[in-house]
Amino acid sequence: MSSTYGFEIKSGGAGGDFLPIVRYDARAGRIFRDDRVVQAEGYKTEPVDITNKFKALCDFENMEVGWMKFAPGTPPSFAMAKRVDVVAKTASIPDRPSEDHRTGVRFVLKLAAEIGGDKPIREISSTAGTFLNGWKEVIDAYDAAKAANPGKLPVIQIDKDNPTVPVTTGQGQRQSTNYMPKLHLVGWAPRGDLVPNLRGVGQSNVGQVGKPEQTPQTNGAAPATGAQRAPAPQQQNLAAEFSSDFG
Repeated sequence: MSSTYGFEIKSGGAGGDFLPIVRYDARAGRIFRDDRVVQAEGYKTEPVDITNKFKALCDFENMEVGWMKFAPGTPPSFAMAKRVDVVAKTASIPDRPSEDHRTGVRFVLKLAAEIGGDKPIREISSTAGTFLNGWKEVIDAYDAAKAANPGKLPVIQIDKDNPTVPVTTGQGQRQSTNYMPKLHLVGWAPRGDLVPNLRGVGQSNVGQVGKPEQTPQTNGAAPATGAQRAPAPQQQNLAAEFSSDFG
């Protein structure tokens, strides 16, 4: 069992919610800001690729873990508990609502001004093993350093040289490749307007409506990173610098 999330990470996988979302496509190794745009016939989801410039203030303090189901044509289904409580063993992940639910995480973040658009505060969630393993290192780094940074949240940035790492599982016809994000905790900044957004933690929302719409997946092609050489991020207290990034 992972001490980071309170459940075992499975390999592979792709994977109140009135907040707009950030979506990670594990099969293509891309991070998208999904924007809803108004058209004559109604709303349309417009994905904006923010992979190579990804930087976000992350509310790990209120991260939720538990059971999720993402099915085409239906709202996502969640049964969650706060990660800090599950890891501390003061709470348990709710019962699994169905065989189609998988363990995953959900949290709120604020995108840096450069990539945030007009709605930088968003929700991200996933059950993909590559997503969970990619975020594990920075969550562990947060756990180790949060006591030294009271009142602040971690700033997480994607690796500029190698944004994603291919992970191949299975053999023969069952072989598949997903992509793990390579992330760094590069500093700390005040929470600001990134307020907690817990929605019925510990309760299943199975059958409820009003959740973010399902968004289209990419075609699964290997990611074109467009990476450029840059100095490696330094893990230090840069609250003053990062405050301007997040308004």
